[in-house]
Amino acid sequence: MHFEKLPDFVDQFPTKAYRRETAAKATWCTDWWNHPEAVLRLSALWRSWEALRHEPGTGMSVWWRDHADHQVTRLLATDGAFKGCTRDQHQQDGKLEPLPWATPPPELYDQLTYSA
Repeated sequence: MHFEKLPDFVDQFPTKAYRRETAAKATWCTDWWNHPEAVLRLSALWRSWEALRHEPGTGMSVWWRDHADHQVTRLLATDGAFKGCTRDQHQQDGKLEPLPWATPPPELYDQLTYSA
């Protein structure tokens, strides 16, 4: 692995590679680790980058097209994971609540439910 941990990847790669006017149409939070969706999306970016960086030919192009462009667009969207945050301040007033959830019926946990 090139980057040992997710914070190393975020600090040394996407935050350096992406240059955006974050006040206008994009939202970024410096406390990205306080946003579960952001952690999951950035982790997916990191893992896919590590997997594709050694692919010859189009590996990095595939990563940008299929992974980075999609995930970062969603992260920086005004209604994305960082909604309510500003470039300099993490929102802490609970504007973004988790999706509602109810306990599903026990049969959905049967391992055969998802078999092919």
